[in-house]
Amino acid sequence: MTIRSKLILVLLGCIIIPTTIGIMAMFSVMGNVVKDVRIIQLENIVDLQRARIDAFFLERQDDIKLFQTNLNVQKNLPIFLKYTGKKQNQGYLDAKKELEKLLAAVRLSYGYLDVMLTDTNGKIVLAANQTHISNEIGIHLSDIEPDAFEGGRHQTYFSGIYRSGNGFGMLCTAPLFSDSKDFLGELVFEIDAGHIFDFVHTTTGLGDTGETFIGIPHGDEVMFISPLHPDRNELIPLKVLAKRNVALPMQSMLRDNRDGFGESVDYLGHQVLAAWRRIPSVGWGIVAKIDYHEALAPVAKLKKISLLAELIILVFYIAALFFFSQSIITPIHTLQKGMEIVGSGRLDYKVGMTVNDEIGQLSRAFDRMSENLQMVTASRDDLDKEVRERKQAEANINKLNRIYAVLSSGNHLILRSSSQEMLFKEACRILVEEGLFKMAWVGLAEERTKSVQPVACWGCSDGYLDHIKISLDAVPESEGPTGQAIRTGRTFVNNDTENNPIMQPWRDEALKHHYLSSAAFPLIFNSKPIGALMVYSNEKFFFDDKEIQLLEAFAQDISYAVKSMEQEELRRMAETGRRQAEVEARELGDKLQSLVEDAFVGVYILQSRQFVYVNHRLAEMIGYQLKELLALEDFSRLIHPDDQALVEENIRKRLEGEASQMQYEFRMHKKNGDVIFVEVLSSYTFYSGKPSIIGSIIDITARKQLEQQKADLYAMITHDFKSPLTVIIGCSGYILTLKNQGLDPDVQGMIADIQYSSVNLLNMIDDFLAFSMIESSGLLSLNLVSTDILEIVKRVTKDLGPAVAGKKLSLIEKFSDHLPLVMSDQMLLRRSIANLLQNAINFTPSGGQVTLTTERVVIQEASYVVISVADTGPGIAAGEHEKIFEKYYRSPRDRETKGSGLGLAIVKTVTEAHGGKVELESEEGKGAIFKVFIPSGDDTQIV
Repeated sequence: MTIRSKLILVLLGCIIIPTTIGIMAMFSVMGNVVKDVRIIQLENIVDLQRARIDAFFLERQDDIKLFQTNLNVQKNLPIFLKYTGKKQNQGYLDAKKELEKLLAAVRLSYGYLDVMLTDTNGKIVLAANQTHISNEIGIHLSDIEPDAFEGGRHQTYFSGIYRSGNGFGMLCTAPLFSDSKDFLGELVFEIDAGHIFDFVHTTTGLGDTGETFIGIPHGDEVMFISPLHPDRNELIPLKVLAKRNVALPMQSMLRDNRDGFGESVDYLGHQVLAAWRRIPSVGWGIVAKIDYHEALAPVAKLKKISLLAELIILVFYIAALFFFSQSIITPIHTLQKGMEIVGSGRLDYKVGMTVNDEIGQLSRAFDRMSENLQMVTASRDDLDKEVRERKQAEANINKLNRIYAVLSSGNHLILRSSSQEMLFKEACRILVEEGLFKMAWVGLAEERTKSVQPVACWGCSDGYLDHIKISLDAVPESEGPTGQAIRTGRTFVNNDTENNPIMQPWRDEALKHHYLSSAAFPLIFNSKPIGALMVYSNEKFFFDDKEIQLLEAFAQDISYAVKSMEQEELRRMAETGRRQAEVEARELGDKLQSLVEDAFVGVYILQSRQFVYVNHRLAEMIGYQLKELLALEDFSRLIHPDDQALVEENIRKRLEGEASQMQYEFRMHKKNGDVIFVEVLSSYTFYSGKPSIIGSIIDITARKQLEQQKADLYAMITHDFKSPLTVIIGCSGYILTLKNQGLDPDVQGMIADIQYSSVNLLNMIDDFLAFSMIESSGLLSLNLVSTDILEIVKRVTKDLGPAVAGKKLSLIEKFSDHLPLVMSDQMLLRRSIANLLQNAINFTPSGGQVTLTTERVVIQEASYVVISVADTGPGIAAGEHEKIFEKYYRSPRDRETKGSGLGLAIVKTVTEAHGGKVELESEEGKGAIFKVFIPSGDDTQIV
C-alpha cells in the first residue's frame, strides 16, 4: 500500500467520519434545545394571556355582585315591573327614572356597550345605551344570544362572542332578586369583545406562523377566535375535529379539561409546537402555537451550512493531502538517487536538501556520513588541530571544575552562614581562592543615594573599590555591568575591558589592576534586584556561556540564602505574634461566651437533629429547662407540623452547601402546648469537628398579631370605603352630565364638591393601600405590558377635569407626537401620574395654571419618555427637595392642603421600580416642575 493511500485512510478514519458523526449528534441536541426553548416561550405567552382574560371576567363578576346588592335596584325594580302596563303611574315613572340613572352610571363607570334589565320572562325592559333602546326594548334576550337568559337565571353567565355592528360583542347575565329572594329578572352587561381580542392579539416572538387564539365551547361545537385571522372565526363540531384529527390542543382542553404543551396538530391540520390552557372563569380554552418547521428553521439552516462547510473542508483536506504526500515522495526519490551516487565512490557528493522535516534530517545525516568517510583520510595538520582543540577543551574543563568547586563550597556556606555579612564575605573568598578569580565583591543598591555600595570584597586589597563610582541613575556611571545587572535583573558580561565602550568610566583604574574581563550577576529578593555579585579575571574573553550559567547558579544560591534568612526572621516574629494571638483569642472567647449566654435572643447549635448547645433565653422562650432541650433526641417535635417540611428543607440546603446562611419564619410548640411564631437566622458551621447548624431565634408572635390586625384593617377599608366611593363618584359624575337639563347651579356646585372630595378620598385610600403592599412585601410586583403613555396621560386629565374646573385652573397640554411605547404597569403608572397632577391642582391657587408635558429624551445613549407637571403654586424650598418624597411628609407651610403625604412617595417608588427616576425643579415662590423619566425602547430596564 502506498504512502498516499495510507494517508487517505487516516483522513477518513480519524477526521471525516468522527466529525460527521459529531455534527449530526450536535444538531440532534440543538434541535431538542430549540424545541424546549420555543415551548417555554409559548407557555409563558399563554399563561400571561390566560391570567389577563381570567382577571377580566372576574372583574365583570365583581361588577355583577355590586349591582345585585344595590338597594336602589331591590327597591325600584319590583315597582317598575309591577306597573309596566301602567306607564303613567307615578311610582312606575319614579322607579324607571332611578333605574335608568343607575344603569347609565354603571355603563359610564365600567365602559360597557350597554347595561340592560329583563323581566322574569327574559324580555328586555330597560337599556342604558340610548342608541339601542329602539332596537332592544321589548325583544327577548334569547333573540340576541339563545342561551343568555337561561344561563343567567341562577348564576353569572358569559355568552359566546357574536358580531355587533362593526365589531364583536358578548353578554354577561345574572339573576336579580327582591328582598324576599323572589326572582325579578336578569341584569345584562353587553361587553365589547374587542377587549378579549386585545389580550390575545400579540404574537411577539412567534414568527410568521405563530398565533394565539381562543376556543369557545357551544355544546358539541367550538368557535375558534383568532384576532389575526378573523376569517377563521366559525363554529365547528367537536366530532368533526376529532374525525379530521386536527385542533388536538383545543380538543384535549375542552373535552378532557386538561392543560398541556408539546408537539401537536392545529385546527388547520399543521404540525405545530403549542401550549394550551383552560380559562377557569368562563370555561374557554386558549392556545399559543407556531408551525413546527418554522420553530426549528434556524437549526435546519445551520445544518445545511455545516454540511456545506464540511464538504468544502473535505475538498481542502484532499488537496492538502495530495501536496503533502508529494512533498514526502519527491525527497525520498532524491535521497535514493544520492545514495546510489555515493555508493559508486563519489564521497564528496552532497544530497543538499534544505527541508526541516525528518527526511531533511536524514538527508543531512547522510551528508555528514559522507564527510566522516572523507575525514578518515584527513591530513596530519588536521590531526594537530584536533590535538590543540582537545587541549583547549581540557583547559575549559579545568576552569569549569573550579566553578563546580565554587558551587559546592557555596552550598556548605549557605548552611553555616548566620548573617548576611558573613554570607557575602565568604562568597567572595570562595570565588577568589577556589575559583581562582582575580577579585570578587558584593554591592547593594541604595535607593536614597541612587548608588551601589560595596558591602563585602575579597582580593581587593589594592584599593580598586575606593576609586570607582557606580550610579543607578541614567548617567554613564550606570551603564556598566554592575549598574545594568541591578537595574534590569539580568547578568551582564564584559569580556574586553580595554575595548568595551561601556567600561569607559572605569577603564583606566581597571587596566591598572589588570582586570581584563568582568561579569555582574544580580542578587534577587522577592522578584526585585537588591544588589549584584561582581567577579574579575586577568584574561580577556574569560567568561563563556557554560561558566556564566554556573556563576548565575551560584548567585541564585546566594539570593536564596538571603531570602531564607529573611523568612527565618519573619518566622520567629510570627511565632511570637501567634502566641500573643492565642492568649487574646482565649480572652475573646470567654467574653463571647458570656455575651451569648446573656443575649436577648435564643441561640442554639444543632447537630444530627439534636441540640448540642442552647442558651437560657431560648429555654425561657419555649418553656423548657436547658437539660430538657439538650436531652431531646429529635428537635422536630418542637416544630409545628405544618412547618416541619419547610424547616427540614432549609436545614438540608445548608448542610449540602446550597445556602450558607438563611433567614425565615416558622411556628414552634411551647412546653405548655401554646404555639408561637419565631424568626430564625442560621448558618452552616463546624462544631467539635462535625457539620452543624448555628442560629439565633426571636419570638415574633406579637408582630404577627399586629400584621394580621393591619391586614384586617386594609380589607375593611377596601370593602367598606372603596366600593361606596366608587358608586358615589359614578353617580355624581352622571348627575353633573345633566347640568343642561335644569339642574340648579347651587346643587350642581355641591355635587361637584361631593365628586371632588370623593375622588380625593379614594386617591388617599389607594395611596395607603399601595404603600401597605410595599411595606408588607418590601417590593412592588409589576404587571408589565406595552403601554402608550400619552393614552394614560389623557385618561388622567379626563378623570381630574372636574377638579381642575372646580378651582378655575388653566390646564395647558403640550403632548409630543410619536412617543415610543414603554413597558409598564399601567395601573401603577396611572396612579403616579394622577398623584403628580392632583398635587399640582392642590397647591395651585384658584385662577392659576398647570402645564402637562410629554416628550422623548436621550440621556447618555438611553431613551426615556418624560412626563412633566408644572404649576404656579407657592414652590418648594431647597431644603425640602429630598424630604417631600418621604412617606407621610407634609411641609409645615402646607398643613391646610388636603393630602395623605404619600402621593410623591408613591411616584418615586413606582418610577424607580420601572428603572426610571424623578427630578424636581423649584424655588420658593416660583412654582414647581416635577419630571418623571420612564425608560423606553431597547434601553428599557425594569428593576
